[in-house]
Amino acid sequence: MRFKSIDPKEATRELIKYRPQRNEIDLFKGNLSHLLDNIDNDEREEHLKNNIRDFLLDTFYKDTNFINTKDAKDLVIHNGKTNKESVGVIIEAKRPGNKSEMLSIEKPSYRTPTRCAPINSYIFH
Repeated sequence: MRFKSIDPKEATRELIKYRPQRNEIDLFKGNLSHLLDNIDNDEREEHLKNNIRDFLLDTFYKDTNFINTKDAKDLVIHNGKTNKESVGVIIEAKRPGNKSEMLSIEKPSYRTPTRCAPINSYIFH
C-alpha cells in the first residue's frame, strides 16, 4: 500500500466548492459535539466504533450508505444502501490514547495497512 502525505489545503480543494446550507452546518456541529462528548479515552475501540458510526449515519449517510463492520475491518462505508454494495471507505478505529498503533507517514502501523484493502491511502496531518 502506498501512502502520500498531502497538505490540508490540497485535500480540501474540492470541498471548498461545496457550499453547505445553514441547517447542514448546524447538524454537523451538533453531531460532532455529541461525538466528542461521548469519547472516553478509557473505553475500548468497540465503544468508539459505535460512536463514529452513529455520527456518520446521523450527519451524512442516513439514507444513502450502509455502514458496519466487514471481515476484520473496524468500519466500512459501502457505496450504497446495502452490505452487498462494494466498500468505498475503510475506517480503522483506535482509542485516542493508543499512540503505538496510530498511523502516520513516519511510522505506518504494522497492523493497519495489512488489514485494509490494497487502495491508495492518504494521511492528513
